[in-house]
Amino acid sequence: MRVADFNYELPAELIAQHPAPKRSASRLLRLNASSGAIEDLRFADLPALVGPGDVVVVNDTRVIRARLGGRKRSGGKIELFVERALGAREALALIRASHPPSPGTDTGFSTPVREIVLATHTADRTGVIEQHIEVGSLLNPQQQLVRIRALGATLVAISPELPDRTLTTAEVNQLGYPVLSDVDNAVARRYRLTHTIDPAVVGYQLGNGNDVAAFNGSARAEVPLPATYIIGTDGVVQFAFVRADYTHRAEPEDVLAVLRDLTATAHPAPAGARL
Repeated sequence: MRVADFNYELPAELIAQHPAPKRSASRLLRLNASSGAIEDLRFADLPALVGPGDVVVVNDTRVIRARLGGRKRSGGKIELFVERALGAREALALIRASHPPSPGTDTGFSTPVREIVLATHTADRTGVIEQHIEVGSLLNPQQQLVRIRALGATLVAISPELPDRTLTTAEVNQLGYPVLSDVDNAVARRYRLTHTIDPAVVGYQLGNGNDVAAFNGSARAEVPLPATYIIGTDGVVQFAFVRADYTHRAEPEDVLAVLRDLTATAHPAPAGARL
């Protein structure tokens, strides 16, 4: 049996690229059990379809961000599709690249995670390679949430996207902290973080179904640079990290070190106590 045996044509325009601006406007396909008729409806129509004695079965499975795009040290493009997690820092994944990366290759991705390829298992003529990978640097704040809270801090993320999309982000990634919607980049603008996306890049994004302006409910494709701030209860910024290169993020240990210092200052240890 070949993987190609399962290929079928699916027009790109029929593939949902992003959630509907309003969740209640999501499409709903109804199959009438009595007549066999099929209707195209909206999710908002669901309450009218449920009668006394009916049972509603909810599928609460979640979609994870399993496909990552990045580059090798040589500059070559690489795509990784995580198949399954093997542990806290290990996973089995499929990698597509023009030249298979060697075991031990340090591979960078435009996400808060850096992957290190350990071993190649299988490959086929399409260039898809199964790899055993190890997460070399966990920069995802979700991984540090317990430590952040233990130091008396509250973690909050801010996004320029509309509330429905920020809620989707929190649910899909199963985040344990809130993702707030920064309408029209009002907060980001006060921190001087915003920049307008180059028109050529906007055209490319639109061609791939990514309408940043629509996602943000704005008339312009404007986004903030990723930034990390620690703000004290007195409103004073105690730590700030922002880089023009969006792939560079604050290191968790640097953030935790500042929080530990702030905690020690606010609650000094008794004389003779060991820290």
